[in-house]
Formats: sequence, C-alpha cells, structure tokens
Amino acid sequence: MALATRHGKERVLLQTDLRAHHNPSRMAAIRRLAFLLVRRIQTPCPACTAPGWGVVDTVVGLPCEWCGRPSALLAAEVFGCVACNHRAQVPRADGLSRANAGHCSFCNP
Repeated sequence: MALATRHGKERVLLQTDLRAHHNPSRMAAIRRLAFLLVRRIQTPCPACTAPGWGVVDTVVGLPCEWCGRPSALLAAEVFGCVACNHRAQVPRADGLSRANAGHCSFCNP
C-alpha cells in the first residue's frame, strides 16, 4: 500500500522476473539441457560417424499385459542421425515389455 500511495496510484502490478539469468529454476533447466546437448553432440552415428546420434521420435503402443492391445504408453524410442537419416528403433530403457492393464483403454476404459 505504501508504494501505491507514494506514487499516487491506486494499484501496483508486481511480476516475477522470468528471464533465465534471474530465475534459478530456469537456470537449472538450461544447465541440464546443455549437458544433454553436449552428450548428444558427442555421440556419433553408428552408420556414418557424424555427431548428433540420438532420439528423434517415439513409438507409442506398449502392448497390454491382459489383452495385448496397444496402450497409451511408450513402446520404444527411435534414434536417428541428422546427417545420413539412419534410424534404429530402441526398446524402452526400463525393460518394460507389457503395459499394466490400468493403462489400457480397452481393459480399463
């Protein structure tokens, strides 16, 4: 109230500064992404050895453990090269091969 009175205004608008260099959570996210980018650049394509081999797409449809129909869960990641368009489908990193029936739109509508 003192700030509004001092400047002859009825209302004062306060906003957080979301610029990355003033926001600790954004700085942490940018730092994390920078490390991921370095790791990606350091990974060569298995076909042409160009830098940048990594995830370019995902495959949804992990089969349901009860009915076998595709669920909404991630089934695999598609790794690719930006230079030669070489692609490879990689199964889930956690080794899960069947989705819990709770994630199936048929078994658990």
